[in-house]
Amino acid sequence: MALNPYDQSVYDAGFKFIPQSQYLQNPFLIPEEATTIDPNTGAGIATLPVGGGRDNIQSYESFTPNFSGRGVFADPKEYGPGGMYEINPSALGFEFGPQGQVMRAGPMDYMQDQLAASSTNPQILSSNLALQMNRVAGIPLRDIANMYDERMQQVPGQDFRNFMKRFTGAQSNFEAARVPGMLEQMAGKIPSLTGILTALGGNRDRSDRSRFAVDNAGFGQGTGRDQFGVFTGGKTLLGDTANYTERMQNEIAEIAENFGYNVDDLLGLDPNTLAALGQRNKFRQAQVIDYVNKLRAKKIESDYQAALDKQRAEDARLEKEKRDVFQGLLDEGAYDSTSSIPDRDRGNVTTASAAKTSKVGGGGYTASDSAREDRRGSQYFEDGGIVDMLEIYD
Repeated sequence: MALNPYDQSVYDAGFKFIPQSQYLQNPFLIPEEATTIDPNTGAGIATLPVGGGRDNIQSYESFTPNFSGRGVFADPKEYGPGGMYEINPSALGFEFGPQGQVMRAGPMDYMQDQLAASSTNPQILSSNLALQMNRVAGIPLRDIANMYDERMQQVPGQDFRNFMKRFTGAQSNFEAARVPGMLEQMAGKIPSLTGILTALGGNRDRSDRSRFAVDNAGFGQGTGRDQFGVFTGGKTLLGDTANYTERMQNEIAEIAENFGYNVDDLLGLDPNTLAALGQRNKFRQAQVIDYVNKLRAKKIESDYQAALDKQRAEDARLEKEKRDVFQGLLDEGAYDSTSSIPDRDRGNVTTASAAKTSKVGGGGYTASDSAREDRRGSQYFEDGGIVDMLEIYD
């Protein structure tokens, strides 16, 4: 469908994900290169240099992904392995094979968009990874899974690139998605090269400080600050925040207050609000977009971890309950110490009544029933949790 002239100009300016004017309450304003204005005094204020400055100080743009091509989203690679906005792949339901590939349902083409049956996320297993709902930052989960696959794929005729893949291994910001290459294997054997292991992440997930702290941006060396001057580490002695996530949230709240915007509009990346902010202060506009991308990734991860912790606690409770019941039977003399642990207390349950409560045709609540419940996952998965979260990131 042909766009009207103004919508076409918005698209040509690089804002390819902005809704058409007929669907907006107010027309989207294309940001212009303008003097940065102090919101309190209205006077022009200096910004960080675009290129290298005194003492080789670099600008925030040098460390911030470019959003011009995809509106409020960066290049897709930034959401893939090792990218600035990579999400813990376990929270997306990904599990990995020995070569760092995402485990799929099978080798046939029609099965490549389905995760393997052992997936950590049964909800996504029931949906095709190419569906519109299964997206992160507008990118189908299938494409993100393919990025992980490509890390170690050997391509005929590209001997040097194939060698480099084996040399560096499959890298990621998260330990579960890594496969050590020859470089990491050698570094583990040579004490003088142990710093390489730290740079690659070692055997743990990379911390916020490791991922987001920068040097040469005007905030000192080794200070642990990001390109906007915000500390990326944990709680400090005099700080009132516990981590980088809280600091990013506070920064956006302060920007909203100082410039007179609604904080929800900034967190929602409202195009008109961002355009107006960009006209007044490009630095703060880039900060908001960068932080919201990070916060959305962290929201998916934190909700997944909370659901995982809840499921583990429930499993532990059920296991303790089972042990208590068995111990009670031992105390009552119903079983001697050489008896095996019963699958359940059958009591007066008949085969017919058991068949009604068991999906395997009898036997009541059995270990196989428990296994099926584990595969179904927690309430978080049953409610479509990960899919719902991915939709807000689209």
